[in-house]
Amino acid sequence: MNLTREQILNEPAGRQMDAWIAEYVMGWKITVYSDGHIAFEDGSPYGRHEVHFKPSTNIAVAWEVVEKFAHRAINKTAAEMGFSAFGLTAYPSGGWECRIGGLKDSPVEKTVPLAICRAALLAVMEGVQACISY
Repeated sequence: MNLTREQILNEPAGRQMDAWIAEYVMGWKITVYSDGHIAFEDGSPYGRHEVHFKPSTNIAVAWEVVEKFAHRAINKTAAEMGFSAFGLTAYPSGGWECRIGGLKDSPVEKTVPLAICRAALLAVMEGVQACISY
């Protein structure tokens, strides 16, 4: 992963953030088109797909990112995976914080999808990727 913490924290919700999630978290080979479509190869027998993949702004799609981390938890204990928790905290000020694994510092964001995306990228950057099932 060639991203820095600063890049992850400073990138707004949108196409670039979504492309990083597709590549670094979901494990897809991606091509991003100017209209926002992302073509990817996900290893399925059907080959190449084209979808509107917008986890940084769509809560339903963002939840797929969470499920990517949680998938392996079905058959392993948290300790075996090095995966201490998933948490989503709502603050009275209106902010949201998402924690995946043992992240040391998760930012508080204005929206749930962006909080999930930033936490997922930070988790991969910090080595929690062992929890991701490809």
